[in-house]
Amino acid sequence: MRSTLSRAALSCAARPVVRRTVHGVAMLIGLSIAMSVGAGAQAPAQMISPDVYRGRRDHLAKLAKEGVVVVQSVAQNQSGITEFFIDHSDNHDFLYLTGLDATSATLVLLPQSTDYPEVLFVPANDIASAQAQTGIKTVLADTRLTNVLSEALTDYSLKRVTERRHKLVSTEISRVLSLGQRKTFFFNYPRFLNIAGDPPLPRLQLAQRLQYYSPEVEIRNATPFLTTMRSHHDKADLEQIATAVRIGMQGLQASMKACKPGAFDYQVDAVAESSFKHDGAAGFAYPPLTFISPFGRPVQALSADQIARSSEPQSAVHQMQAGDLVMLDAGDEYHHYASDLSRMVPVGGKFTPEQRKLYEAVLAAHHAAIAAIKPGATILEVHNAAVEELRKRGLDQYFTFGTSHFIGMDGHDPGNYEVPLEPGEILTVEPGIIDNQKSITIHVEDMILVTEQGHTVLSAALPIEVADIEKLMSEK
Repeated sequence: MRSTLSRAALSCAARPVVRRTVHGVAMLIGLSIAMSVGAGAQAPAQMISPDVYRGRRDHLAKLAKEGVVVVQSVAQNQSGITEFFIDHSDNHDFLYLTGLDATSATLVLLPQSTDYPEVLFVPANDIASAQAQTGIKTVLADTRLTNVLSEALTDYSLKRVTERRHKLVSTEISRVLSLGQRKTFFFNYPRFLNIAGDPPLPRLQLAQRLQYYSPEVEIRNATPFLTTMRSHHDKADLEQIATAVRIGMQGLQASMKACKPGAFDYQVDAVAESSFKHDGAAGFAYPPLTFISPFGRPVQALSADQIARSSEPQSAVHQMQAGDLVMLDAGDEYHHYASDLSRMVPVGGKFTPEQRKLYEAVLAAHHAAIAAIKPGATILEVHNAAVEELRKRGLDQYFTFGTSHFIGMDGHDPGNYEVPLEPGEILTVEPGIIDNQKSITIHVEDMILVTEQGHTVLSAALPIEVADIEKLMSEK
């Protein structure tokens, strides 16, 4: 899925220590993926241990250090914000910390408390199951959240003995808030906002109300902490992503083989989606793009206005013919983790000389960008390595988007684009060329894990070289 370098960088207030097992895990993941591609076996269900989620919550509490951390899920996503704003994005922070796929729940962390370090609010009917799934000892009905916070804002020095005995959670929150000069609350503020469209989100309304009723309340943002944590994938993350990549490669390979004369783009998309779901994924991780470049046949030219509106490819045809070159950009969502992969295929089974020349130019840029990935390198250096290869071939003016974006629970996952890469981060590499005047786009994409020694290409088993693609297309 294409990215742009103009995306606002996300600030990261703290960077966690990454276990020095990333390279070893990467080797096991790479071996597992390589052995499974083409096997067609359904992916086994994988569950993350409650201990992993507990460790993540502990880590967030240590980053916050003080006050009260409030992480909420939401009933629905905001609408119409960005191309990569997909289902569940607004709930991924909550999911990352609890494993609960909930739309009306709140996690409260008290870094300075030993009696109630974590409290979970869920619908009353879900209390028992949430407690069993998360291991969180204190789970209350979501209808109690407002009352508990209201009672907690009462000055601790005014708490009577009866309150301290019978309102244990709110009393403990009040005590913690009394430890500092300000009553500090951290909220997981949303990363994407449409301030002109939707009304204020519930979590923002709650933050505003706390501050309105108590001038001592100081609202801080927990999202930078969560961004840092999510962008440095732990072992549990890597195992989930490995399965998502394996399913993604299997589905994309099936859709590559479906690119035959007479096929429509939506039919090829359906092949990928069917494969994803067959192998255990929920479906697409983002709206797929199957783009047909009609080499050697006349097509209706796009207007200047159409071309000016976007640097993205504007599709001119939707049915494939022999001689066309097709770009497939599709990824699956597996247990809320995404894959994001792209490949090119010649509909007739063989690249024409013109197609091969352009494709190998993009492939050279792709390999150069991957080679630049290592700890200490920057996203800009990775991008520039791709640009330089296209510049050598006089094609850099057709490269109108960014080479890389972070990926994890979202197709475009949060991450800091302004600091050097570190082990445990996963990014895409996806250089390409777009010539809307000729209705041509060529683009390939892989997922890369940064390791202590350099990098691992998680999707390396998916055919990408000319000979390998032509061999795949010749198979029955």
